[in-house]
Amino acid sequence: MVIDIHTHIDDEPTLLSYLKKAKSRVDMAFVLHWHKDDLNKLADFVATKPNLKLIASVGIGEPSDISVQLSIIERMLVQKSVIGIKLYPGYQHFYVFDSRVDPIANLCIKYNKPLVIHGGDVNDDADEAVLKYSHPIYVDDLAMKFPELKIVIAHFGFPYLLECANVVYKNKNVYTDISGTIVDELPKKQFMALFNEYKKDLRRALNYFPEIRGKIMFGTDYGGADTPANELDLYLKLIVQLFSAKEQKNAFSGLATKLFLE
Repeated sequence: MVIDIHTHIDDEPTLLSYLKKAKSRVDMAFVLHWHKDDLNKLADFVATKPNLKLIASVGIGEPSDISVQLSIIERMLVQKSVIGIKLYPGYQHFYVFDSRVDPIANLCIKYNKPLVIHGGDVNDDADEAVLKYSHPIYVDDLAMKFPELKIVIAHFGFPYLLECANVVYKNKNVYTDISGTIVDELPKKQFMALFNEYKKDLRRALNYFPEIRGKIMFGTDYGGADTPANELDLYLKLIVQLFSAKEQKNAFSGLATKLFLE
């Protein structure tokens, strides 16, 4: 079984393009909600697709507004139409140890679901994101503050792979995925050079922190055929090339099942 834990499949054309690329190699995909989009609309779409699961997001504003959002998400958690929550600190200008995150973390703990944190680089056409807030090192503070909270640092914190690996190694409750780094917006030669460099960087991080091999999951960040984040084959190859057969089973579905679906 293969689970892609990080996609942005939010409509029928995007799903069809993903399935075309997947060629029956992916059994399930998690869809991550963007905090500025309509959560109910996305939930309605995902509900019609048995092989898609939804991770909601929260816009960080005033505590009263967060409370309203969490009341909606809690109903979805009860109905099992949501399997986790995601935060976008770099895009919304807050550190993950901000007290406004506390009720979100507590809700995740209550329902034993992960809190996914956007880590590292940003896709920022509006020139609004601030990188310091998305640095994975700050997840260490959150992990220590809430040791019962399952945390997933998205994108392996790229380009801060060693820092991300260190946080994952140090904290029993922190995990990561490999999504969102290989983007199809370069000539093929440069594109493959990026893939090979990324593979070397991942291998280096794993050499320094071999203990985290069992805490990494497969993801793509797929956003549609007409977006730079449309790669799938090379992410599959990364798992196969970097992990043993036993580790592959865990990275492809075992860990995702344990964290999100049980």
